Amino acid sequence: MLWVLGVAGCASQQYYYQPAEQATAMLGGRPAARYGVPPESPRGDVRVATFGVASVDMSAEGSLPVLHARLVASNNNGEGPWTLDTREIRVQIRGQRQVGPAFLSADAEGLPVIEIAPGQSRRVDLYFPLPDELRSARDLPEFDVLWRLQTDTREVAERTPFERLRVEPAFEADVAYGVGMGIAPSWWWYDPFYASPHSRVLFIRRARPPRVYYHRYPR
Repeated sequence: MLWVLGVAGCASQQYYYQPAEQATAMLGGRPAARYGVPPESPRGDVRVATFGVASVDMSAEGSLPVLHARLVASNNNGEGPWTLDTREIRVQIRGQRQVGPAFLSADAEGLPVIEIAPGQSRRVDLYFPLPDELRSARDLPEFDVLWRLQTDTREVAERTPFERLRVEPAFEADVAYGVGMGIAPSWWWYDPFYASPHSRVLFIRRARPPRVYYHRYPR
């Protein structure tokens, strides 16, 4: 079975999402929330952004609408390594239960748990399955990304709210080219509940420019 990941149609390109708080950074050309961690004495930071709604073509099984979020954790000068368990990152949509990522990619080995040594910064792209009735940004006005990070002193947990904004004409080019599905080199992890254990190949395709990335799942 092959998965093809692309944008979820023209309706998604009419909108983008911005953090409703802490929107003081950028990730991949998108507004991002930035949190100093730990907040009482920052030794690094976490930045959270979203690329909005996309769809995964699961061949004979149909398409799966997903929400693409990106999180970057930087351990600038902690006294020890930090730990990010990507399985604990959740999306909360009003009126819906919290969901974890169906699959994800990161610039670190050892998934789904990422260790961040002092002086290191790690990026993870997460793809959260959406209900069938939420197939585009038109159907999703707001949501929260819930995340937690274990620093060398304590665990930090936050809820990052996102609100939908309409794309202005001057911003359209950034949106069209801002649907990148990960940064090479990338390692992949998927939740077996959403992916067949026999599925080992993933094709990811950008909308524009036409670039195709090939990844093989870990066994």
